[in-house]
Amino acid sequence: MNPQKISNACEKIAMVSGIACLVGVFALVYVIFRDWREGNLNTGLEYIRLCGFMILPFLAIGLVCLFVIRKTNNTDKS
Repeated sequence: MNPQKISNACEKIAMVSGIACLVGVFALVYVIFRDWREGNLNTGLEYIRLCGFMILPFLAIGLVCLFVIRKTNNTDKS
């Protein structure tokens, strides 16, 4: 497969995963603020669950895609 096609696909995947990661961060901030305002901050399990399921997977996908983009761009120059 053409390295340029791989790079373009990874750019799109990285952009979508970055947006999903931002949505997860906003959700985490909202949940913490809501609980703080109500006066019952949890022990952290809900926050860890939000971070683990909504932020970290998309962050990992985005970082892998950025790594692939960087590697394919390095092979194009040489």
